[in-house]
Amino acid sequence: MAGALGGAGANRAAGAWRALDSPVAGDRRLLGCPRRWLRRPAAPKKIADARLLVEIKAAMVRGRGAYGSPRVLRELRAHGVRVGKTRIERLMRQNGLQARQKRRFVHTTDSRHERSIAANLLDRDFDPTAANTGGLAT
Repeated sequence: MAGALGGAGANRAAGAWRALDSPVAGDRRLLGCPRRWLRRPAAPKKIADARLLVEIKAAMVRGRGAYGSPRVLRELRAHGVRVGKTRIERLMRQNGLQARQKRRFVHTTDSRHERSIAANLLDRDFDPTAANTGGLAT
């Protein structure tokens, strides 16, 4: 049986037919359930999803990984791909595609220190008498 199908899925297919040696499987054979399901080609939607997934990954690469599903959708529609929002969300979710999270803003200024504060040389005098004299000559 495995030799007839060949390839990597041969053992899996043979195991599936061994599982069909149950009483329920006998009923299936009596009803004329074909063996074609083992060699059935991929469904057209699965093929279209695979092609669309390639487009989604390309859009994410163009966006340097920062694009989530709304921006991927806009990008694909700009390239002429007709697709719905939920389909993109589903494919991204099923394939673990997520946008990079923005970094959190880190405050680097420490205003609660004991060191002296620099002198206020301008003293809010924004109209000096001559050019380039702010803070130098008072």
